[in-house]
Parts: sequence; structure tokens; C-alpha cells
Amino acid sequence: MLALRVESRAFTAPCWNTVADLPGGEWPGESLVLGAHQDTYMGSPGAVDDGSGLVVLLETVRLLADARRELGIPPGMSIRFCTWSGEEQNHQGSAAYVRRHYGPEPEPRFVVNLDELSAGPMKGVVLQFPHLRGLVQAKLDEMDEGLKCHVMPMLDHTNDGFSFARSAIPYAILWRWRFVGRYADTNYRAEPWDTVDKVRTRELKEYVGYLARFLLRLSHVPPADWPSNPETVEGVEAKLQREIGSVARTM
Repeated sequence: MLALRVESRAFTAPCWNTVADLPGGEWPGESLVLGAHQDTYMGSPGAVDDGSGLVVLLETVRLLADARRELGIPPGMSIRFCTWSGEEQNHQGSAAYVRRHYGPEPEPRFVVNLDELSAGPMKGVVLQFPHLRGLVQAKLDEMDEGLKCHVMPMLDHTNDGFSFARSAIPYAILWRWRFVGRYADTNYRAEPWDTVDKVRTRELKEYVGYLARFLLRLSHVPPADWPSNPETVEGVEAKLQREIGSVARTM
């Protein structure tokens, strides 16, 4: 028999999100958000969770900034890029950001959260709420890459997008192959084995190209052409209460 005694302590410490804006050329007061968390668990290198999402965010920033500077093509709406702290501690960074900013500031039209991307090629976009499905699929079809838009069957609490969903702000994750076991060696998170050799750089480059094209196209949709958001905070909380105790499904 093996017995272990573990001593631990809880403490409060400061942490920070990082935020950068790419101003819109047509509707600078409207915004899209691209986010990824910058933290990992103690003892885990965090290469896939979420180094893969973080590097895709940073390269997407660079690509869109280059499009504006070198080609004179700015986004239509502003695009805000956020890296979240404290995701592994119940989404503390993104939750604090939503509480602090949305209310005083206009809510974003759409949020895309990047988490654990080095798990196979991008297949499409998965929405938390269904009302943007037609618009998102139309923009994906314009790209002509065979990407599809789906809607989650229930609320997904496993990533920073949940902080936005609880405030009835539309968000999405990227549909990737992990859900059907594309790569067994990427099925690590919060473990010492989540190392950089698991990251597939070629596929992350594809994510960057797809995301930059998708966000740029979406940012040029006039605000009047966006479907109205029927979700409410009360409705989301009621749905959450109904789903407590059920099996978590994100696809």
C-alpha cells in the first residue's frame, strides 16, 4: 500500500490579460474578438493546451496587420485580440474581462476562442448559439475551402468562450479533428507530456491563413446585415440549470 501526504495552500496573486486592437476602417465602434489563454497547469509545458492557440492568435494578428500596412486592406470592424490569464483556474481572466468591459463598452458582434488547436486540420467553426449560422457559413463558403459551420448541442464550459456565453455574447470554437481521434499523441492537456513535439506547425499555419481570411471577411459585413441576437443572460442561465448533471457534449 502506498500512502501520500500532500500539503497545499490557496493564495491570491495578481495576473493580467493582454489586449490589442486593430481598428476598423468602416465601423471602428463595432468589434470582433479573437482570444486564447496564455496559462497552463503547473508541471505542464502547455504546448498544445494552449501554446497552439496562442501562437495562432499572434500570427493572425501579424497577418492582418500586414494586410493593412502592406496592402491597404484594413478590417471593416475593429478586431480585438486577447490573451487570457487564469483559464485553468475557472476562466478567471476572461470572466473578469467580460465583467469589467461589457456594459460600459458595446458588446462584440462575435468572439472566436482558440484552444488546443494542434489536433488536426481545421474542419470549420462551431457556434455556441445558432443565430449566426447562416452568416458564418456564407463567409466560409466564400473562402471555398470546404469548411462547415455547426452549432453546439449544449453549453460548453470547457474554455474561455463560456465567460462570453454567460453574458449571452455569441462565441465559437474551431472545429478540429481531435473529436474523432485524428491524432492520439495530441490527447494531452494539463500533463507533463503536453510538449512541443506534439505541435504540428504545418497545420497551425493553415489555421492562421483560414482565420485571417475568415475574420477579415466577417469584419466587412455591415452591422445592419448581422442577424439580431435573441439570447439573453436569463435564458442562458436557465439553459445552464437544465443541463447541470447531463453528459457534456461539445459536438
